[in-house]
Amino acid sequence: MIVNNDCILRVNNLVKEFPVQTGYFFARKHGVIRAVDNVSFHIMKGETFGLVGESGCGKTTMGRIIARLIQPDSGKIIFEGNEIQNIKGESLRKLRRKIQIIFQDPLSSLNPRMSICEIVSEPLRIHNIVPKSKLKEETVKRLEEVGLNSTFLNRFPHQLSGGQRQRVLIARSLSLSPSFIVADEPVSALDVSIQAQIINMLEDLREKIGFSCLFISHDLAVVRNISRRVAVMYFGRIVEIGPTDSIFKKPLHPYTGGLLESVPDVSAKRELGVIPGEPPDPLNIPPGCPFCPRCENSTAICKKSMPPIEEKIEGRFVACHNILD
Repeated sequence: MIVNNDCILRVNNLVKEFPVQTGYFFARKHGVIRAVDNVSFHIMKGETFGLVGESGCGKTTMGRIIARLIQPDSGKIIFEGNEIQNIKGESLRKLRRKIQIIFQDPLSSLNPRMSICEIVSEPLRIHNIVPKSKLKEETVKRLEEVGLNSTFLNRFPHQLSGGQRQRVLIARSLSLSPSFIVADEPVSALDVSIQAQIINMLEDLREKIGFSCLFISHDLAVVRNISRRVAVMYFGRIVEIGPTDSIFKKPLHPYTGGLLESVPDVSAKRELGVIPGEPPDPLNIPPGCPFCPRCENSTAICKKSMPPIEEKIEGRFVACHNILD
């Protein structure tokens, strides 16, 4: 993949495995689950890059690795030209100012014992962004940026609606003016009407502040509205990357095509599609392409060889031996 100086993030061949243990008192290693399997992609400055796939495909693990909440087993993370996969201590603390994460469930992500003022101002205080005398003033500004006001300062998370809690979470994440945001299913726990408000607000803030965003979601409609490019993930691997409009109009990977057919569309005169079968057992991965048992286009080579991700047409990278016509 060609990457120029406008690239803010590049991940190369990232791998993350989790051990599976049996027993309680005398636990023994039963095997490993490879949650992220040799993943590579890049994100440009100011871009919203979508990452989609079924639940359990490794999307959240990928986001947490990039945010340096968990350590990859191998591979590289290059952020603003510097490798960050192994940094620790003060260097990692400084990185926190530049990379922030918005979690899926705002209620479990917010400390129930802290007021909204304490929650939003905490990053400002820890990183000494503003003097104590102006901490409250700056906190109000951050709340106003997400559509809240000073009346929320002394409230607690349980006193807010789901949409309001997510706005607080976004205000806290953006309080340090980061250059990169990992948004992990930020609207999946909200009503559809509130989802649109939060998505529009995130896009307005992105244009205002200028941050780049990795937007993780299983909701293809949301990703289509917010991202310029999208990567499709299956069983820990990226199977297709390309411009969002191009992928939605003409998917090349059979899995991407199945995902799009499973999205309800009242304007389309077709039956709702279903991807047959289930993902393989992560502790007993068959040889070849992991999507092969569920793919109607599979051939003999699919059962033997893992397809590399290659540029099939300009700007479209696909990991498939038999792409869709």
